[in-house]
Amino acid sequence: MSISRGIYFHLPGIWSIVLITLVLTCVCGTPCDPRDCIVSDWGHWTECSQSCGEDGVAERTRRVLQEAACGGICDVNVTETDECNRWCCAQDCRYSAWSAWSNYLCSRECDNTTQRAHRKKTRDIIATEKCGGYCSQVVHERQCGNLCCYRDCVESWWMEWGPCVGQCEQKGVQSRRKRITQEAACGGIPCSESSEERQCYVGCCPVHCEVGEWGEWSVCNSTCGNGHLYRSRFVQPADCGGRSCPDPTELQIYECSNYVDIDCVVSIK
Repeated sequence: MSISRGIYFHLPGIWSIVLITLVLTCVCGTPCDPRDCIVSDWGHWTECSQSCGEDGVAERTRRVLQEAACGGICDVNVTETDECNRWCCAQDCRYSAWSAWSNYLCSRECDNTTQRAHRKKTRDIIATEKCGGYCSQVVHERQCGNLCCYRDCVESWWMEWGPCVGQCEQKGVQSRRKRITQEAACGGIPCSESSEERQCYVGCCPVHCEVGEWGEWSVCNSTCGNGHLYRSRFVQPADCGGRSCPDPTELQIYECSNYVDIDCVVSIK
């Protein structure tokens, strides 16, 4: 705001002459220092917008707690984004439509005990799987007719005995199975027992390592000169697969010294 005031000189019969004009200027309000804005800490990230692919983003925000004033700066971002889940999406195979069932006549012959009565339909893969997707069968067969082929059980060798199961230091049970390569069908000779068990000894019980508290230090074992101090503790060593101790030390030894003042001895002349 400005205020002006003039100083005039007046002579009789002569117009007044302005000698000087005073201008007073004042500033309205109270002056202030520039103050930047204040923002909060960043919030938590949101969940990713996509579970896979090339467009997944996560977002977090913060708030302006105090606006800038008196020409202060507030050039800050209140929203931040980051890429996430940018990996390949699993895609299953895509197929053509199934063909019609084949016109093969249903066979009624048994060849080497194999049932051969069937017909089939097929389809093509028009897009392969990607990134761990799934592809199912492209040929589908089904039985036709009422053919049943006689087939005996075919057994193979016994597998290895399994682990001995039971409480430690007592009798346990082991089992094993027989591998069957072909089950019996249509009145064929069935398989014999495919598993068996036997008694076994489980073995010793695990003993974990345990350490006791350190005892008191011994007195120095030397009455004159250098010697040693000792202290010990109980240590139960691990056995039968038990947990070991990080420090199984049973005895600690430290050096010590004792000196005795001895006066000199002189002879008498």
